[in-house]
Amino acid sequence: MAALRRSALYTLFGYGTWSAANFLVFTAIARFTSPREAGLYGMAIAICTPVTDFAQLNLRGIMNTDSAREFSTNTYLQLRQLSMIIAVIVIAILALQRDATPYDRGCIMLFGLRAVAESLADIQYGRLQQTSRLDIVSISMAAKGVAALFGFAAALLITGDLMTACAAASATAFLFLFFFDMPLAEKFGTARNEPSGNLKSLLLLAAPLGVTIFLTSVNSQIGRYMLDSASVLAEVAAFTAINYIIVIGRTVVIAIGLTVSTPLADAVNRQDRATFHALLRKLGIVGLASAIGLPLLGLIIGIPFLRILYGEAYVREQGLIGLILLGGGLSFVGILMGYAMTALREIKMQVPLYVAVLIVNVIAGFALLGWNPIYGVSWAAALSNLVLAAWSIYIVWRASNRVNWQAKEVGIP
Repeated sequence: MAALRRSALYTLFGYGTWSAANFLVFTAIARFTSPREAGLYGMAIAICTPVTDFAQLNLRGIMNTDSAREFSTNTYLQLRQLSMIIAVIVIAILALQRDATPYDRGCIMLFGLRAVAESLADIQYGRLQQTSRLDIVSISMAAKGVAALFGFAAALLITGDLMTACAAASATAFLFLFFFDMPLAEKFGTARNEPSGNLKSLLLLAAPLGVTIFLTSVNSQIGRYMLDSASVLAEVAAFTAINYIIVIGRTVVIAIGLTVSTPLADAVNRQDRATFHALLRKLGIVGLASAIGLPLLGLIIGIPFLRILYGEAYVREQGLIGLILLGGGLSFVGILMGYAMTALREIKMQVPLYVAVLIVNVIAGFALLGWNPIYGVSWAAALSNLVLAAWSIYIVWRASNRVNWQAKEVGIP
């Protein structure tokens, strides 16, 4: 358990610093530009993130739960590189077909390039995690986040130009990839001397997870799409600002999930019921605390938080803040159960789950959009994430009951 705690702390430090840096990037945009440019940045996130999330195919999750070493390191790397080439093309097409100025399109494409660089780094982190070098991963993420923040902020303050600032952040991500992440993964991560192969088999295994993550990502961004379609870019900025509180919480959730994913898969592979259920209980406690604590936190400090960090233009009603954060807290339950589902190799079932969640979000969102745009999309997100949380728990419960557990329960070593 000491090693597990140490890994969790490393992951939390890396993801926490990186997320805090991204949060401060948006704060700089809110403070030094207009709500329109903040809304544009929010739309860049909404357009590019689902594309790169899908292209990742959750290969790192599969790699870190591949206890039997079914696929070689080279196979994982090769598939990630191919998928990111496609992601760049798709982002460019989406940006160019958008009814926007060349400046807006440039911001979107440059944000997308940064996301691609970080996705390429992510698979290198998977190599390091397989050799238990999460310390290197955490240092890389923290340093990269801080460097990108300083580069972005400096460019924004000097030029006052969001596109130049996005270019600086993108360049920083690629420099870290080529001169830090790749060399250290070669030295301390899993070796690449085994032959590549089974690319098609890995793609077929990962494709449902890619679709699942894409649906998850679209579901989290659908509110911005709807607000953008209603031509209320200032509300996109406010919605993005409030959602950055969720991003902070998601950092902790992802750190815990990534840390526990490998031990969970090992427990399933060993048919060790005690270890699996002990880890699952921890995930459940974190999920319950998130679903209750996050909206309460928003009700207590939401308004002063938005006013101090972003300014009066981004402050909204206390009830709206609590509602948006309720949806975020419920989504954390689904994220945590997703790690358990992947460990149990319940991959295909995740696709209909997230299709249903997205359908609920879209129908509810469009039904309520005419009543009040930002309240409508917030109620829709909360309802769809409630469906996600409940159905995810059911899938994990059902799948764990199907495992042929050992009669003797070994427990956590």
